[in-house]
Amino acid sequence: MTELRVIIFDVEHGFCAFLKSPTGRTLLIDCGKKSKFSPIKYLIDNELPDCADEEPFYFTKFILSHPHGDHVEDIENLKTYKPRIISRQSDYDWEAVEEANTISGMKKVNSYKNWQKNYDEKAPQIDWGFDIYQSDYLTPSEAKSLEESTMVNNSSIPVIVNFRGTQHSEKFLFAGDLEEKGWKELLKRKSFKEKIKGTDFFITSHHGHSSGYCKEIFEAMGKPILNIVSTRSGDASVELAYSKSENSHGIDLAGVKRYMLSTRNDGSIRITVDSEGKYFLRCDHYRDNSK
Repeated sequence: MTELRVIIFDVEHGFCAFLKSPTGRTLLIDCGKKSKFSPIKYLIDNELPDCADEEPFYFTKFILSHPHGDHVEDIENLKTYKPRIISRQSDYDWEAVEEANTISGMKKVNSYKNWQKNYDEKAPQIDWGFDIYQSDYLTPSEAKSLEESTMVNNSSIPVIVNFRGTQHSEKFLFAGDLEEKGWKELLKRKSFKEKIKGTDFFITSHHGHSSGYCKEIFEAMGKPILNIVSTRSGDASVELAYSKSENSHGIDLAGVKRYMLSTRNDGSIRITVDSEGKYFLRCDHYRDNSK
């Protein structure tokens, strides 16, 4: 395999993204799910058979952006189909996290919290075939000092993936649930501004809500090819600026110029980047696979 495959799954309000690397390694960012669709079950059946052997594990790495229930909705399947490595922040005040979650969400978070203790902080070196950067984020205490009520969102770990083809490179920014104050604090760091510069595909923060929109991010990363929003049908909080021409170059999809794609309108969004660095995009509506 010489290509990069990225899937942003339609999981209603939550988030789940999957990357299959040119070296056959697999990366899962968050593990949201729909009521009758599990991305993890889909991946086990459809994407993992030709990947690198991680036995006794299934995925190479799992990154949790932050501990909200909609980002760990599929935790029980992840506990069954374990990753080799997990990356997360763990120094939370879990009582504060509980206050920031719904009752059902906290059940999922508690399941994740107990399970993640099985993993230590040491991680083997992995040949991904792309550059991955996740070193600039706000610790829970830093996020709390900005605004206590948004501590969990602003402690999100933004993940930057850069695939360099022979002729082009494609850069993806997965933003978690960062809100405006969190973005502005990270932009004070030269290292973060440098890493997000030239982003091609911006997977927007906080389900595309206005609370996560920050015009300074676009000034720092430049105009991406496309903004991608993971959100549910009927969500009235999606920021309209993401769908404006001043905030992305846009693509032609079914004869229409689109500056933003959303899982609520377009289903799961798959982007494949070949060895030259050219991207190919398609939208899928996957069948239900769980009760």
